[in-house]
Amino acid sequence: MLSSTIGMADAERLVLAVGAAGGSVPDDLTNILNTHDLLKRASRPSDPADSFAKQARRGEVTEESLASILADGATAEMVANYAGSFRGQSEHLLLQEFYEALTEGAADHILDSLRSPFDEAAARLGQIRELVPTDGPAEDFLNQASPAAVKAWQQLDTCINKLDQIGYIASQFGPRTAAFALIEEYTLADNFHLHDRAIFCSTGDLERDSQVFQSPGVHRTSPWFRIGGLKLSSVAEARERYRVFAADQWEHLNGGRVVQRYTDNGELEDVVIPNPYCEAKAVS
Repeated sequence: MLSSTIGMADAERLVLAVGAAGGSVPDDLTNILNTHDLLKRASRPSDPADSFAKQARRGEVTEESLASILADGATAEMVANYAGSFRGQSEHLLLQEFYEALTEGAADHILDSLRSPFDEAAARLGQIRELVPTDGPAEDFLNQASPAAVKAWQQLDTCINKLDQIGYIASQFGPRTAAFALIEEYTLADNFHLHDRAIFCSTGDLERDSQVFQSPGVHRTSPWFRIGGLKLSSVAEARERYRVFAADQWEHLNGGRVVQRYTDNGELEDVVIPNPYCEAKAVS
């Protein structure tokens, strides 16, 4: 669901972040932003009156040229006013089109383009984790560390920064950040326990991983270093990860709940409400 609090500036920031992280932006999204940029420029046309004073100084203003300046200025003002109004009307439509493109595959295109650098950084982080302890005084470690361990220590921030770049982008599609949310929340669940980076970027218990992400830190205290399983999920995989959480939350609130309804014969019968977040059973 598209958040009511975002605008085209958020779409521009998302695209810039994808480029900065080394990802690929689908043409659909680029075309929408280019159109929005054209609209912005159209609402700021040049004013023919800008050169009027210099023309007057040179003695170039005549009755005919003044009439032309006034006509051009009036036309420019009319165009600018309409362009501003048209831009205001169109911005929401362009933003909606941007969101629909994300839901129709553009988000997965972005995530696919970032999966290789994410996997490389995660794999290197796993190697660093074998050489660098998660706690203990840094000075003690560096005094005793091997050259390979010191190099790993120095590379840690580079890996974390890359994962953080990509994690920020993935989180824009999550239900908690809710910028361009592609996962619908179960509103009665304890969603405040969750973090979008855990939904899209980790493989462990969702609530436990979310708790780690909700405690930010740098270097060895970074959540990326403290979480074991890292994976950049597709939108479908992230939805499934959230579905499992929602099914458990629904069961906790409504498990075994029975309602009564009338049968076709007019008799009351007890009906157990099915969990809407449980996977549908295969029909044999």
